Amino acid sequence: MIPRGRGSPREALSRALEDEATVSLASLDLDAFGEINNRLGRDAGDRLIDLLCRTLMEHAGTHGWAVGRIGGDEFAVCMPGVGLERAFLLMEALRGEFATRAAEEYPELCPIISIGVANAPRDARDLYGLTQQADQALHQAKENGRNTVGLPSREGDGAPLLLLHHLPGGPPEEAGRAVEEEGVRAPA
Repeated sequence: MIPRGRGSPREALSRALEDEATVSLASLDLDAFGEINNRLGRDAGDRLIDLLCRTLMEHAGTHGWAVGRIGGDEFAVCMPGVGLERAFLLMEALRGEFATRAAEEYPELCPIISIGVANAPRDARDLYGLTQQADQALHQAKENGRNTVGLPSREGDGAPLLLLHHLPGGPPEEAGRAVEEEGVRAPA
């Protein structure tokens, strides 16, 4: 499970916002988790939560993220110093890795995750606003087919909501190309 003591996403976000630094927040959850629990039992759901926690903690250790379980199958990932484009690509890599690992370990479950990513100062300048924007991006990702990474729309400037739909068997560079096609430059 997610260990305590590494600093919560809330604490990491608060520090970054106080320092007026760039910080990205991802909100994610397992798609159709309730259906999996109902159909295959809580043990199956617990195994998926454990796999997601392991995947998150491996990425957190590599990248220096703060990760927390919000409740049930919902998690938050704070990425201090990470801009929106990079956060988007990192979350797409995490989503793809989880899908691959889950399909290998639990082929009968077909588990997938959806992720919403927001960035300060781009999308909000306070903790509440950033959380709301990440949640809105997650909600849109789910409404638009699940198994996606979504970004919040910038209502003030008419910029489109950006979603990257996973294409089975597609190469990792598809993520960068999809970002560039939507007018958001992927980092080099």
